[in-house]
Amino acid sequence: MLADPCPNCSSPLFRLRSGEVKCVSCNAVISPAVDEGKSETSSPGTALQDLEKKVLALLSQYGKRLEAADGEEAERLLGQVEVCLSILSKIRDLIKGSGTRGAT
Repeated sequence: MLADPCPNCSSPLFRLRSGEVKCVSCNAVISPAVDEGKSETSSPGTALQDLEKKVLALLSQYGKRLEAADGEEAERLLGQVEVCLSILSKIRDLIKGSGTRGAT
């Protein structure tokens, strides 16, 4: 299982023995750009910037899905948006503070 969620449905992604990355929910085949080991070799600042990009991408996906959602699905998506915005705020605080704040 990979750390990154599916960009289509936010379900877990898995790397198959063939190297292919697939979503367990919507069966989408994800491009090899999803690389869970990528951030291990980067600096903390770069890792935060990479994480920021991923959160922004998730927000974009939630926004697209929210357009077609109603009722409980819209509420669930808005909850996910709220979580993403909170995480994004924390990431940006860490970037501004040059990583001087402790992260848990």
